[in-house]
Amino acid sequence: MRCTKKQEDFMIDFIKRVCNEIGPRSPCSKEEEKCACFLQQQLNKFCDETNVEEFYCQPGSYRAMFHWPVILCIIAIPFYMFFPWVSLLLTFFALVILVGNEIYNMETIDMFFKKQKSTNFIAKIKPINEVKNIIILSGHHDSNWEFPLGKKLGTKVSIFMTLPLLFNSILIILSITKIVSTLPELLNYFFLAILITAAIIMIPFFIKVISKKPVPGANDNLSALAVCLAAAQYFSDQKNKLNNSELWIVSFGCEEIGIRGSKRFVSKYFENIKNAYHINFDLVGEKGCIPYIDKKEEMGFIKLSPEICDILENAGKKIGIPMKQISVMCFTDSMAFAMKKLKTASIVCFKPDGKMPSFYHTVDDKPENVDPHLLKKCLEVCLQAVYDIDSKFS
Repeated sequence: MRCTKKQEDFMIDFIKRVCNEIGPRSPCSKEEEKCACFLQQQLNKFCDETNVEEFYCQPGSYRAMFHWPVILCIIAIPFYMFFPWVSLLLTFFALVILVGNEIYNMETIDMFFKKQKSTNFIAKIKPINEVKNIIILSGHHDSNWEFPLGKKLGTKVSIFMTLPLLFNSILIILSITKIVSTLPELLNYFFLAILITAAIIMIPFFIKVISKKPVPGANDNLSALAVCLAAAQYFSDQKNKLNNSELWIVSFGCEEIGIRGSKRFVSKYFENIKNAYHINFDLVGEKGCIPYIDKKEEMGFIKLSPEICDILENAGKKIGIPMKQISVMCFTDSMAFAMKKLKTASIVCFKPDGKMPSFYHTVDDKPENVDPHLLKKCLEVCLQAVYDIDSKFS
């Protein structure tokens, strides 16, 4: 499938319009909802059915996910010397937050925060013949707050992101050791010095890990929605329509705070989509990047569908756009599908060395840093993969 300059311009124009007319779209904000409504206006032109759906979540837990484990670790350190049971309990709770909320996007501490409204958007295009299958193309319409450390350190910020997990784990081990055995006093003070040093190292992380300034999110993730819109425009044309697959174009809210929108979507529509094919897009537009297939997420803890990964890889080969299958440190909305054993994979665009895009979660994630040719490549792979999936049912 080869796309034209007109489709490139269509995608870039969409990204510019959202950034200029709506702006940053932090989770549960009015701007996030406006973007969903704007998507509906655009896709009403191409789709047989469109709908903006509300859901609720607690976005306050996102900041706490970064801050609480640091606070708990620092509070636990003085207790290590005289009340190791207290330090053990505090650091254990910190690990529950880190593993539950940060790695698996569970909502372990969300109960402590206020519920707020967010939105998902769903559009559908009917096939020419009987519906035998569903293909879902998706992205997300919220944008994150700026990560100041990420702007300064680039991909090296991942080292800082693991510090709370590392230091809380060390404190748990030391606390258990002190509980079950009597350590020499000098050794106790040596361990205490190590823990105090760890606390000092974590303080910059606590202060600078996330700001209150929302980012434009041109690449993350308007680039994905631009590809989805262009695909909808393409498949709505009578001569390009699918034979037996109903095409769903879905945009999720609150992806940035832990895939809350896609989790709600999967729970609501599970019976409808349990046999569907899901292709997600994330970070598919920054200049200097190339397309990859995301096969594992969250440091390899979440495995995506080998079937979808192979479909995407073969689609790329057919049209001369080779893509490697890689594991990514972060997560995409595919994670919500994978955790329910649904068929899913994501197309992502990273630097040629596999590192994250330069402007990831920064205020420089602007339309001028988006490459229309990269969007075109992702769109072409998408169109080919969709046709390949539909051919299974025709």
